[in-house]
Amino acid sequence: MFRQPYMARQVKVTFEAEDVPAFGYCTCYLEEADAAGEAGAVEEMAMAAVCESESAVGGHSLTPADRVMENGFLRVEIHGDGSYSVTDKESGKRYPHVGYYEECGDIGNEYIFIQDSGKEEITTQGTEARIELIEDEPFSPFPTVANSEKPDKVVAKLLEGRVGIMVDGTPFVLTVPTLFVESFQSAEDYSAIYGEYGALFALFCFYFCRLWACIVYCNHWFSY
Repeated sequence: MFRQPYMARQVKVTFEAEDVPAFGYCTCYLEEADAAGEAGAVEEMAMAAVCESESAVGGHSLTPADRVMENGFLRVEIHGDGSYSVTDKESGKRYPHVGYYEECGDIGNEYIFIQDSGKEEITTQGTEARIELIEDEPFSPFPTVANSEKPDKVVAKLLEGRVGIMVDGTPFVLTVPTLFVESFQSAEDYSAIYGEYGALFALFCFYFCRLWACIVYCNHWFSY
């Protein structure tokens, strides 16, 4: 690690990045503003984010109807079998009934695909799926989508019932939904020395800090 100055001011900034290319990046700069315009700039940015979210679907909700997700760019209609139809608002193109599972049998190996002689295909089309709304907020402090380029990690999540999203041209796979406990997991949790104690210790420290903050706040409040 590079040396850091003993006296330094570190600032953590959270903002909404606009017009970022899909699976690309953009460069943002943080510039110091004068004291008079700083408060106005922050308020203006906050109001712009709220107005953009409200103008996208006519309110704070991203689900304007049952089994529908919509923002200023996409509209997703979820069907009873778990598949969904995506409409690109900018181009007007519609992708109907995507996202279903298909099992056709594979007797090949890790390099080639060979379908079995029965040629039987089993899909989730027409079956009844359990559809649940987890969160309906334009912004969230908790991650809802995870990514990984490790096949074993992605397969483990698929076996747990989660969904993997693969895109051509990138080695990363998106997995949804992301569990809260994943924020406390690391590669060291699977070692023979620490095992699961590392994740348990991290969870204990998290809840202990939250509980201690509540105790200190209540003690300060009732002292008056």
